[in-house]
Amino acid sequence: KGYLMIKEAQKGKGITLRDIARRAGVNRSTVSRVLNNATDFPVSEKSREKIIAIAEELQYQPKLSAKSLASGKSFNINLLLASISRDITSPALATLIDVISRELRKNNYNLIITPVSVSDRATMTREVQAILGSCTVDGSIIGGGLLDKKLRDQFSANRIPAVLMDIHCKEEDFGCFPFIHHLAYDENPGQEQLLRHLIELGHKKIAYITSGPCADIMQAFGRAVAKYNVDFTDNDIFYFYDWQHESVSIFERQMYYYRKMAEEWKRLRKYSAIVCTDSTGALGVVEFLKDKGLAVGKDVSVTGYGKYREFGGELTAIDKAFDETGKKAVEILLNAIKTPEIQPVHVKIPTQLFIGNTTGKLQEKKNV
Repeated sequence: KGYLMIKEAQKGKGITLRDIARRAGVNRSTVSRVLNNATDFPVSEKSREKIIAIAEELQYQPKLSAKSLASGKSFNINLLLASISRDITSPALATLIDVISRELRKNNYNLIITPVSVSDRATMTREVQAILGSCTVDGSIIGGGLLDKKLRDQFSANRIPAVLMDIHCKEEDFGCFPFIHHLAYDENPGQEQLLRHLIELGHKKIAYITSGPCADIMQAFGRAVAKYNVDFTDNDIFYFYDWQHESVSIFERQMYYYRKMAEEWKRLRKYSAIVCTDSTGALGVVEFLKDKGLAVGKDVSVTGYGKYREFGGELTAIDKAFDETGKKAVEILLNAIKTPEIQPVHVKIPTQLFIGNTTGKLQEKKNV
C-alpha cells in the first residue's frame, strides 16, 4: 500500500496529511501538529518519530499556500541584489545563492531574487521601497551597497526583518537600523595567516595588488605587516581597477590582470610573492607569469582572495567561508521572523587561509 502511495505521489497526485495519518494510525490533526513542531499537545515520542519517519518516506511536501493561509505568512524571502548583470557570473554570488536557497528550502521557504538599479541613490531607494511595498515577503536578505538610511522608515513601517550582507562594512558604519541585522567579515585572521605563511616560506619582497576600494582588507593586511615587522611600504601596493565598464566577466577580469601585469612588469619583477585581493584576477597573474617562463609556486608565489569551487584547490587564497555566510544569513533571518522583537545583531565571519600550490619556498629568481 505504501508503494502504491509513493507511485501516486510520483504521478503528481501528492501526499496529504490524511495519507500520513492513515499510515501512522493517528488523527490528521496530530500529524499536522507534529510536522509543524507544535508542543502544546500530548503525544508520545514514539508516535512523533513514527509520523516524521512516514512523512520522510513518502517525501511529503507541505503546500505553502495552505500554510500561508493558516499562519498569515507568505513563506517568501526576498534577495535584493545590485548589478546583477555583472555579479550573476561571480563564483561568490553563485555559491551564496545556492547555499541560501537550499537552507531556505529546508525550512519550507521560497527564495525570490530581485535585481535593483544602483545608477544613483535616489533611484535605488525608490526601487527598493516599491519592491518592499508590493512584494509579499516575510523577510529580506540585502546585498552589499544597497542599504540607504532613507529605507529605514520603509523597513520600520512594514516590520520586515532583514539581513544586510554588506560583508566589507564596519559595524560603526552600519549603525543600528530597526529590524535589520548585519553580516560582515573579520579580515584579521585570514590576512595574518597569509602574511605569516609567506614569511615562513622566506619571502621578504611582497607586492600587494588591490582590485577595488577594499579598505577593511588592506587595513587588516597593514596590521599583519606591523605585527610581523615586514619591510612593506605604499610603493609595494599596485592598484588594478581602472575598469572601462561596469559589467566585467570572469574571463575579462583575468585578461585585465594579465594586461596590467605586462604594464607593471618592470616594477613587479623584483617581487618573489604577489598578493591579490581578487582570486579571479590572481588567475590572470598566474597565466602571465607562466607565459614569462616562471614556475608559479617555485619562482614566484601568488595568492588570491576568495576560495571558489570552480577554481579547484590550486590557488592559495583567503577563504571567505561562503557556505557558513549563507547559512548564517538564513539562520539570523528566520530567527528574526520567529522572534521579531529581538535586537539587531552584528555578526562577523572570520576569514582563514587556504593553502594551494601557488605558494612555495623562496627560490633564486629567474632573470626574465
